[in-house]
Amino acid sequence: MNALITGSGCSSGQEDPEEENDLLPGGWPVGFLREHFQCLRCGNCCRWKGYVRISLEEIEVLAEFLGMETERFINEYTRLLPDRSGLSLLDKPTGECLYFDENKGCLIQEVKPKQCRDFPFSWQVPGWDRICEGGRALRRFSLRSEETAFLKPGKRQESEKHGE
Repeated sequence: MNALITGSGCSSGQEDPEEENDLLPGGWPVGFLREHFQCLRCGNCCRWKGYVRISLEEIEVLAEFLGMETERFINEYTRLLPDRSGLSLLDKPTGECLYFDENKGCLIQEVKPKQCRDFPFSWQVPGWDRICEGGRALRRFSLRSEETAFLKPGKRQESEKHGE
């Protein structure tokens, strides 16, 4: 998966949702998601192919965290975005983040870029809540919760029919 859906720092250029009842593209109200989503550190978002945009400030913080000069970090660990609008972290040949370790998780957790911290509140990929363990837990919770009036009856019935 490599299509980013929404949010600042991502490909669409749309504004971040601000109102608690604003719906994100997957149909989740911002307030509900902010209140109930919990990252379970499954690393599935780190495995999606795509770009992790980073600002100059983030580059400086990452370089310092990794114990290297900023220029070396830029030259060895970033790439120019296709539209030449900024830089992105390099990724592994598999498409997963260069800083994701299967056993340790995020190797830069303490200083990870804003784009990573903002998932899934400001950006998502289609079907993220079926792939991300935190999203899957949120779906299970939403099917049991009285707070899920935002789910349309047909959508709720369809989800329940599939045992999600």
